[in-house]
Amino acid sequence: MNNTSIAGMKRTHMCGELRLEHAGQTVTVNGWVDRVRDNGGVLFLLLRDRAGIVQCTFDKSVNADLFDIAFTCRTEFVVAVKGKLVARDAAAINKKMPTGEVEIIAEDIRILSKAETTPFEIDDTKEVGDQIRLKYRYLDLRRPSMQKNLMLRHRVTQVARNYFDEHGFLEIETPDAHQVHPGGRARLPGAVPCTSGQVLRSAAVPAAAQADAHAVGLRALLPDRPLLPRRGPARRPSARVHADRPGDVLR
Repeated sequence: MNNTSIAGMKRTHMCGELRLEHAGQTVTVNGWVDRVRDNGGVLFLLLRDRAGIVQCTFDKSVNADLFDIAFTCRTEFVVAVKGKLVARDAAAINKKMPTGEVEIIAEDIRILSKAETTPFEIDDTKEVGDQIRLKYRYLDLRRPSMQKNLMLRHRVTQVARNYFDEHGFLEIETPDAHQVHPGGRARLPGAVPCTSGQVLRSAAVPAAAQADAHAVGLRALLPDRPLLPRRGPARRPSARVHADRPGDVLR
């Protein structure tokens, strides 16, 4: 068996969405190893994805080869696990976990990617300095709180886009309307630069929602009025970062 291939291990459920009503189903989950606990011949592997954490159980007396593979897993390994979802015994229920009433009795595991020891734990309960978080941003974004922030931002943006769409607006990335592309299309000789609103009104676009790559959000372009002002934080005056580096400024 090739325990590094994902073939035949396509995800059927997110880790955090498994509940008691799914018990009895054969499920496949993919994610990061959150924790591993060896209980003397029975190994508990907690697997995490953006939806949450689920417990996968490996019994050495049932399948020693599978147990040995799981035993090599470390925190932040990327793995795929397939098995039967069962209800936990009453004494083993973990009420602190949304998936605490069920566990996966593993029938197969694939180690898709190994990981070195991370510079900090992927855990919201651990205090981590901002400099370390920014240096290892790809790890910081795995933290549950950051995942929730990303999902919230996505949902808010979707609400705005759906609202504009329902009211007949078009979403246009305005640089595409008159941007100069190296080696591609360019502004015609003698053409006068103009605002995005002017371009769209001249093109008979009745209404548009402008998606600016550098903007905080969306803003509306209406055919009979100037570009609506973007609401955002007040601009602050430039400030020097360090006396020895006068060229560096904060804006």
